Parts: sequence; C-alpha cells; structure tokens
Amino acid sequence: MDQVPPSRGGEQSEQRPLEGVEPAEPVALEGTGELPPPRDEAARDDQRELEVEHERTARRPLRGHRASVGRRPAPAGGAGASGTLPRLGAMPADVREGSVEPPGAARPRGGLRIGLLVVGAVVATLLIVSGILSLLGQGRPSTSPPANTLVGTTLPGFAVPGVPGGVLHAPWSTHHGTVVLFFASWCGPCHAELPRLAPAVGSGTFGGARVIGLDGDRSASSAASFIASAHVRFPVGHDGELSIASSLVPVGFPASVVVSPAGKVVSVNYGAVSPTQLRAELAQLG
Repeated sequence: MDQVPPSRGGEQSEQRPLEGVEPAEPVALEGTGELPPPRDEAARDDQRELEVEHERTARRPLRGHRASVGRRPAPAGGAGASGTLPRLGAMPADVREGSVEPPGAARPRGGLRIGLLVVGAVVATLLIVSGILSLLGQGRPSTSPPANTLVGTTLPGFAVPGVPGGVLHAPWSTHHGTVVLFFASWCGPCHAELPRLAPAVGSGTFGGARVIGLDGDRSASSAASFIASAHVRFPVGHDGELSIASSLVPVGFPASVVVSPAGKVVSVNYGAVSPTQLRAELAQLG
C-alpha cells in the first residue's frame, strides 16, 4: 500500500475538501457524548448550538413527571400540617366582582331563604286580615237570603218549654208570620245584640207578625238569667239540646229566620240584628 508523502517543511499539508462534495456534519464520538473539535468558524457555531441543544435536552424532564428543581416540596399532611395555606394565584377580576362564579363554588341559598320568609310573611298577613274582617262582619246579618236549601221549604210547627215557664208554640202554626231570633249566653255577639234589640221588640207583636226567641243555653236557669239581664219581654223558648237550631241555623249564633204565615222559610240570616234590620225582616212578611 502506498503511503502519503509528508508535506513540505515536515508539517502536514492542509486538508482541502474535494470539489463538489459537501463536508460531513460533525458526529459525536461514540461512548462520550462529545462532539469532535470543529474544522472552521461556521462549524464551531454549529457545534455550540448542538451543545446547547444537547444540554437543554438532558435537563428536560420526562413526560408524565414533574420537575422538582426549584419547587418547594409540599409538607406532609397537606396544607394543615404547616398551619398555613399555599399561596394561590390572583383571582380573575370577573370572579372578584361577582360576575362569574369560581368553578365548583356552591351557590348561596340566602336568596331562597329570604324569598320563603317574604312569602310566609305575606301569607300570615293575609290570614290575619281575613280573621279580622271575619270578626268585624260577624255581627252583621246578610242583607240578602243566602244560598240555603232551607229557603222555600215549609217548616212543621213546634212546642218547646218557655223561659221562664210555660210552653212556646210556633206562631206560623196559627198563620202568623214570624221572625225567630237565636241566641245564648255562651255567644259573645249575643251579649251586645240582645240588650239593644229588646227595647225595640217589646212584647214581640207587630200587627199580624210575631217576634220570638230561642235560647240555646244547656240549662233553663242559664237561659232565664241571660234574658232577664237583657230585659227581654218577647216570648222565648228553651232549645237546650239545639234540636231546632241545628236544623234551621247550623252555622251558629246569633242568627234569625224569617217564616211566612204559611210556614215557608223566607230567609236565613247570620249575625247580630239591629232594630233597623229587624224592621226590614218584618217587612218581608208584608
């Protein structure tokens, strides 16, 4: 094999690339990871870039793993172990201003509770007002006959013990139009109605019409005391078992029933009766 002769002056001759052939890229030496020394300035720059890239690649963490360099390890037991919470990033402005709720934030239920309280207060107020109006209207009889199946029916006659004695017969049995007043000492509005009505009724005779009363006290003595305290002079019967009242005025006392001379029910009215209203009821009998 022929050997290449040495260059002049004992030095190696400068190697020149062949014309038309690109110089090969420098290749790292096997087993070392280092690049061979560059042959010119451009090659040196390429080598520096490769070294920087090689160093960056060597420091890059593997996928799926977090790099722990420069990070403070979390204390054992979570944030509560050290007594302080880790510093959080700044909350976006729209979240701070309330326009957007943070993810996972629970919606406040204060508005729902306030709404329920308002509705409850309104319902309670309506109930109270309704109760007051009912009490105020308890002492006023209806001005027109109620939708009562009793109106238009013919009543049979009756005979009940009188107060304080004797027997009281139904006046329509003898063809007298009648206004029957129902009251009792246990009826609160009756205590205001009867003393005011008694002087206007007098003996209970108004031409061909009659006005009588039926007391619903359980004992005859209670009925006698009540009508005596109101200075009643018109005929009163004792309906201690409410046998007549439960048929004619089942809603309660005070009440009045207007019966024609033929025994037909003209109207049924609930509430206290004033002298003016009593005259209007008598006028229904003609």
